[in-house]
Amino acid sequence: MVPETENRSNTDVNTENIFEEFETDADLQTEVKKIEENQQKDMYYYLHLSGRIIKSLNILLLLVFIVAASYFYIQKSEDAIDLSFAQPICRVFLWDASDKVGNCSGVFSTLATYQKQTSTRMQEQYVQVLPMIEEIYGVYNFLESRYVAFLVEQSDERIRPIEVLSAFDTLKNEFEPILKSNIQCRDFVISEGNVLKAKCEAFTSRLDDRIVWFSGNRSGDAFVEGTSASLAASFLNYIERKSEKFLLLNKQKEFTVERVSGQGTYVKKTTFTLELQYVGDNLIL
Repeated sequence: MVPETENRSNTDVNTENIFEEFETDADLQTEVKKIEENQQKDMYYYLHLSGRIIKSLNILLLLVFIVAASYFYIQKSEDAIDLSFAQPICRVFLWDASDKVGNCSGVFSTLATYQKQTSTRMQEQYVQVLPMIEEIYGVYNFLESRYVAFLVEQSDERIRPIEVLSAFDTLKNEFEPILKSNIQCRDFVISEGNVLKAKCEAFTSRLDDRIVWFSGNRSGDAFVEGTSASLAASFLNYIERKSEKFLLLNKQKEFTVERVSGQGTYVKKTTFTLELQYVGDNLIL
């Protein structure tokens, strides 16, 4: 007989071997399963997988087509479609104009509404203006009549002696604002076309060092020294270059200097003629 202790020892060893075999069988089954799955992924498997992907893409494209078709239908429809539910995203339909439109709708529908409103408003304005057309036409005919044209022509071409003399006095004071007696004019004649003629005299005390030079400026080194002839020429040049209301006609080019007495501190004078045309504010440089 076998001792009882030896039997017990054999029994324990056999039990541990059984569990190890079970674990080995499980790993083996997993590997076998993987091998079988890899073998099953043949051409039919990939065809089936490709079919599912294509089907999903078709469904997605169909949804995109439906959304796009609905969007273009709403945009091109001239009938008012209630899109109050899309008010939060109305900018998708009307872009920047969505902030100026009360109700959300398509572009063509909104445009048709505004065109109708504009047409109605134009008709209302036409009805309001119509009674005034006859009166406006009568006033226009009167303004274009030969009587009014004659009065306007005579008014534009009339002689304005006070206005001309006042403008000339202002011009002379601008040229010589301090020693105004340096330039003295007399025998004024104002003829048709507001042409001013006068005889003038320029006076100096020996050599004057404050004569305006060719540029016509009155500041800095624009002053030069000269006689009464230089002063007379400077005055004519000043009118030609700086005056905004007179045109210089027949500019004198030759000057003579005369000695004078009994004129205060003045010892020399130059006589020259002046011919100007008054143009007022119509001078175009």
